[in-house]
Amino acid sequence: MKVLTLNVANPSPAKAEKQLAWLAARDDDLLVLTETGPGPGSQALADALAFAGYATCWERPPADERGVLIASRLEIGAVAPRLSYLPWRACAARIGNPGILLIGAYVPSRDTSEDKTARKRRFMTELCSWLDAQAGHDDRLILGDLNVVDRQHIPRYSFFQEWEYSFFDVLTNWGLVDAFRLTHPGGQEYSWVDRAGYGYRYDHTFVEGSITDAVTNCSYLQETKHEQLSDHAAMSVEISILDETQRRQIGRLMSRQPVLF
Repeated sequence: MKVLTLNVANPSPAKAEKQLAWLAARDDDLLVLTETGPGPGSQALADALAFAGYATCWERPPADERGVLIASRLEIGAVAPRLSYLPWRACAARIGNPGILLIGAYVPSRDTSEDKTARKRRFMTELCSWLDAQAGHDDRLILGDLNVVDRQHIPRYSFFQEWEYSFFDVLTNWGLVDAFRLTHPGGQEYSWVDRAGYGYRYDHTFVEGSITDAVTNCSYLQETKHEQLSDHAAMSVEISILDETQRRQIGRLMSRQPVLF
């Protein structure tokens, strides 16, 4: 099973068309697209993926806000309850049988202002409570642009606060594993680079339970930046977890689906 997350940067219709062409050339089974917006570009992404046969989960964010879109070649089961704060920035759906709980999240960024700092901190606090409430029989697969870096990140930036680093500690205590660290224990790679040239590993995938042992590859695809599809690298994870029945289901779906755009 191939899983991909990409920050689509609130695309224009023209940029969305290029992103869809790139996605159509791939064979990902699950997509988590972050920084969707309320405009026509993000709507084009949602419409084209649904038209192509993907099961989708997306709430259009209000004006000046950003959200998350999940798209799956496998049937989506029950969708988890919404987050109580900024609900368009996280969504979850059960995928397959036995189930995987796929969770997409887009954590707000911040600067040094009190308002944005409080907003990010409140969202992360409520996201952790919400994620804890989703724990159960299904193993969780969490993807997205989390706007935080781990404690092993090089360089270490002084402006990140302890409550931001502790997000990783919370997930680790729950048994969730950083897929990049699982496959690259000492690796350093960046999914976003600022104007001054400083890099950050902001985009993440966390796996749990049986999914952890099934991860065979995890990598950042820098081509999305080089081809100006986004200012973020995509993150790709390969998981050997689908049974033959599920693989045939995907094969039937893809044999009848039209091109994305």
